[in-house]
Amino acid sequence: MKKVMYLMIVLISIINCKAQEGYHSLTAAEYANVEFQGVSFEAIKATDGNVQQMEQLFTGARSNGEDLFTIDEFGSEIGEPQRIFYFNSGLMISFDLGGPSEPIEIDRLETTEVTILGHHLEIGDSIDVLGNNISFNTRRDGSKSILFIKNNGSCCPIVIDLDDNMNISDIYYLIFA
Repeated sequence: MKKVMYLMIVLISIINCKAQEGYHSLTAAEYANVEFQGVSFEAIKATDGNVQQMEQLFTGARSNGEDLFTIDEFGSEIGEPQRIFYFNSGLMISFDLGGPSEPIEIDRLETTEVTILGHHLEIGDSIDVLGNNISFNTRRDGSKSILFIKNNGSCCPIVIDLDDNMNISDIYYLIFA
């Protein structure tokens, strides 16, 4: 009986993850070419959080001789090194720098603008910019968002949160499993 219950729980979990509504599946190329403040996601990931490469990648964002970003580094002392870039433009990119056998990856990215499938979106824009064929994710509290995922996967969406007036309130990428 325990095996049957365990199997039922696993099956329900799988069905729930795959039956998620309100997402748009992007091909690997479409996902890689999503742009955050004019720079492709693939190019950002390829820096592996290297400070000089990030500065070169976003050099056009500098104005008035200000620093392009500030950096916060922590976690090395416990074997979980992190590097977070806080850009003056409102972009934040957090890199999990991995460990001896773990890859470097972006674990969170927050932005004020994104370009997806040729549509440029900014915080405050009406979601109508995306057109009429939009699938919304409705959360338990009734709020809506749109998720863009790679190849119908269940991890790592690019999320656009909407306010009550269906205007964009937040744009971010995160890893969850």
